Amino acid sequence: MNHLQKLVDRLGELKAEVAELKTEEQAIKDVLIKAEVEAVEGRHYRACVSLSEVERIDYRKILERLKPSRQLLQANTTVTERVTIRVTARNGS
Repeated sequence: MNHLQKLVDRLGELKAEVAELKTEEQAIKDVLIKAEVEAVEGRHYRACVSLSEVERIDYRKILERLKPSRQLLQANTTVTERVTIRVTARNGS
């Protein structure tokens, strides 16, 4: 097994560990939310629970309603390069 193959396997292992940790994190957050507390002091950390509202504008609906020209959209569009690494478990050997 070469170096890159080992790195890919390690990356997959790390992503699996992170997924488990995120699940545990959400379960703990759910308990704190249900407890209806504002803050809890642990031995090393403090958790504060706050409720807020988030407002989002649905630009897709606005565009559908206004029907801007393709040229207007293109003139106001920026392109940014992005690198994505997708890691999946292999089936078989």
